[in-house]
Amino acid sequence: MSQMTNEETDTALILENELKRRVTEVLGTIVHKVVHKAIEANFAQHKAAMMLEISVAVGKMLRGIEEDGRKPLWENAEISAITKD
Repeated sequence: MSQMTNEETDTALILENELKRRVTEVLGTIVHKVVHKAIEANFAQHKAAMMLEISVAVGKMLRGIEEDGRKPLWENAEISAITKD
């Protein structure tokens, strides 16, 4: 095995550092995308659960209002807005 010259050593070190930089850059991009997808999926799951919970709560409140023989506030607001005109 022959000894590398200083110029060959410098070139090899430059290429090695460039390769490390590019690999690090690509891995950073890949990790960022994977983490972003995981966070989006987690957020979507929690958002769907919260929306369902809100929907159920609003439904229960509306049912309670109807059982009491009352009208929802927006129906009362529409009536009062019409009568003011």
